[in-house]
Amino acid sequence: RLPVVAANAPAGPRRKVTSGGLEALSPEERPLVASELLPNSDAYWARFDAVMASHGGGEKPSAEQRLRNGQSIWDNTMGESVVRALAAHPGHVVLLVVGRFHVEQGQGTAEQVERR
Repeated sequence: RLPVVAANAPAGPRRKVTSGGLEALSPEERPLVASELLPNSDAYWARFDAVMASHGGGEKPSAEQRLRNGQSIWDNTMGESVVRALAAHPGHVVLLVVGRFHVEQGQGTAEQVERR
């Protein structure tokens, strides 16, 4: 009897935003991605770069590329989904199940919730 919210951006729309920005989405896809893409903190990207380097990642993307990459779209959309769920269910608790990287050190999705 609890409301369930799919908080993450689906793969198809996420790929479209990564390559073409929010304007690349159809009207039907638009509600599936955060209404505004806010940048993650420099500390978050430093942690991201360290993880990617440990996986043998190549050249680091620019800040603009980072804003549009899947990681940022995930954090923005999940953060906005949490805020929407809280607004739709005042006085309730929202439980978001994600990989720890998205909320570790209060960054990523956690930071996006706070910013909104």
